[in-house]
Amino acid sequence: MRFLAEDPNKAVLPDFTSKEHAEARAHLTNNLLGVDDAHAAQTLASLWSISNKTAEARWATRLEEARVAERPPNSVILSQYAMRKMKLGQYCELHYFTNRGLHEASHSIFISDPEALVMLPPDEDGLCFFIPAGAIRDPTTIVKDEDLTWDEFNEAALRMIAAMKVYDWPTNRINMHIEFWSGLQNHRWRLAPDTLEQRALLLYQAQQRRK
Repeated sequence: MRFLAEDPNKAVLPDFTSKEHAEARAHLTNNLLGVDDAHAAQTLASLWSISNKTAEARWATRLEEARVAERPPNSVILSQYAMRKMKLGQYCELHYFTNRGLHEASHSIFISDPEALVMLPPDEDGLCFFIPAGAIRDPTTIVKDEDLTWDEFNEAALRMIAAMKVYDWPTNRINMHIEFWSGLQNHRWRLAPDTLEQRALLLYQAQQRRK
C-alpha cells in the first residue's frame, strides 16, 4: 500500500473552472459528446472527490495499523460498533466482550475509522444512503445475552465494566452493573444442578439490561 504523506481529510477541492485546469476540461469536452466546459468542470470535481474519499480510507487504515502496532500484546480490541455504543453510553450486547466477540472484532472489516461513511444497499426506490461505519453491527453472528454460556458471561462482564470506566460512564451506573452482576453470581441458582435454573438467571439478566 502506497504511503500517504499528507492527510487527505485536510485536502481542499480545487477550482476546476479556473484557467489552471483548462487543459483537463478541454480533454473532456473534446472526447465526450454533449459535455461542455461547465459539465467538464463538474466531472473533474466529482472524480477528485471520489479519489480523495479513497485516499481518506487508505489514510484511516494506515492510522489504525499504527495504533494496532502500538498496542500492548495483550490489549483488548473491541469492534467499532461496541466502542461507539460504549462511548455513547448505550446498550451493547455482551457478545462483543466475550473471547469469541473479540476474536471476530480483530478480523472485522470495520476496524478502520468509525466515522468513515459506509453505503447501505439501495432501498425500494433505488436510493442509497451513507451512515458512519461505527453505527453498523459487525457482519458476524451476534449471540444474544440470554444465549451466552456462563463462562462467556463472566468474560464479558469484567471487560464491559472496564470499558465503562475507560469511556467515563457515571460511577453510579457502573456500580449498578457491578451490584447486579455480582448478585447473579451469588444467586443460589448459579450452581444449581438444574441447568434450566442457571439459564433462567442469564435470561433474567438479558431482560433487565434491555429495559
